[in-house]
Amino acid sequence: VARRHGYDKFPDDMRTFRPTTVREDSFIDVSGRLRELMGGMGFLEAKTSPFAPTDEGDVRLLNPLSEREDHLRRDLLTGLVHRAEYNFARGQRDVRLYEIGTAFASSDAELPDEEIRIAAIWTGGRTPLHWSGGADDWDVWDLKSIFEDVAAVAWPDAEIRPADARDEVDLEEPLALVLTEGRTIARAGRVPADKVEAPRWAADVWGLEVAIQPGRPEPTHYQPLPVYPLVERDLALIVPAGTLASEVGVVIRDSSPPFLESLSVFDVYEGENIPEGTRSIAWRLRFRSPDRTLTDEEVDAAIRRITSALEEKLDVGIRGA
Repeated sequence: VARRHGYDKFPDDMRTFRPTTVREDSFIDVSGRLRELMGGMGFLEAKTSPFAPTDEGDVRLLNPLSEREDHLRRDLLTGLVHRAEYNFARGQRDVRLYEIGTAFASSDAELPDEEIRIAAIWTGGRTPLHWSGGADDWDVWDLKSIFEDVAAVAWPDAEIRPADARDEVDLEEPLALVLTEGRTIARAGRVPADKVEAPRWAADVWGLEVAIQPGRPEPTHYQPLPVYPLVERDLALIVPAGTLASEVGVVIRDSSPPFLESLSVFDVYEGENIPEGTRSIAWRLRFRSPDRTLTDEEVDAAIRRITSALEEKLDVGIRGA
């Protein structure tokens, strides 16, 4: 075959080729996208052992390789925390690690439950040290951003919200990834100080663990660049303290016309001139039609419909109204 094809026609870099029309398992696609995402953020992939001591696993092995590691791990995050401790012991302050692997849980069936997950830990400076200035350490906003990016690939149908007691998240400043039926499938937050052996010079250790959704993700859809101008409107809303910004966003989208192009928060304020038990959240709404220029009357009507829905469903009003 090579002679008929021509040796000179083969590329210098010979890559894997699968001569088949059978599509690869969806996990291959998702895990590849996750590795690309984590690598782009500077994370290194780790491979920890699935065997764990008694206090880190629920499934006991019938024939363990060692007396100490006689269980299967219940999560991936604990193993990554140990890798952070290993780096601390060698004077390394900046650590970014992730792992894609399987966690095990006891089951009434003959075999234990298995779940493929991605976990990550990071600590230290957000950027490398440089003579032009010091590097800030990671904070909770970095946690939220990384968690959202990973969740969007691993389980795009789920919703991120602050975790509470029902989620059983043993992390500080916790976030949870929840399905529509209320089941928690992921956790993220700061690892408590009593759960990581760290020297005084070490920074906070942040971590996440997300289940990977079975099935193939939706393909990426592309659209042409816009031709018609957009219209921007800002809404400063008085929101009750117990109402999440994500809940407000859902109502805005559900009550908006099809030409709402994007929605984002650009300011949050609590303090003077704001009623007690509330906060001000400012939203930027962008409207654009794909086939014509919108009129002010159309946009004004959309804003009235949105504010009416917010007041009716969430008791959210316009600031200063």
